Amino acid sequence: MNFREKIAETVKERNSRIVLALDLPPEKPYKALLSKALQILDETQEYICAVKINRQLILPLGLFGETQKIISAAKDYKLPLIMDCKINDVGHTNQIIAKYYFEAGFDAVTANPFVGWEEGLKPVFEIAHKNGKGVILLV
Repeated sequence: MNFREKIAETVKERNSRIVLALDLPPEKPYKALLSKALQILDETQEYICAVKINRQLILPLGLFGETQKIISAAKDYKLPLIMDCKINDVGHTNQIIAKYYFEAGFDAVTANPFVGWEEGLKPVFEIAHKNGKGVILLV
């Protein structure tokens, strides 16, 4: 099932179009940040259709480190995961960024269309399509 189908199914099943934005302010110790994110996800999961995570949450926790606990929780709740990374570079760099986020467990990434198609976002869409993932453009 690709991202579009997955989120459409979740919207229908939960009768919700609300995407939880886990854009938490930084906290120390970082374990408190993880705990807070998991608590918010647990308390809201039945009311939302997807989870969007921003870089400021990933940076202190690590993409393949503690962030995996949030990803696992969202997957357990059968919620699609959107990485709000605002991809905005040259094509080959954009593709690598998307590749790592998809490998980490995200179902979609956000991207800035300002970079253009051929040498900007085309490689992102190619890898997303190949893996049944999504790209959400900032407008």
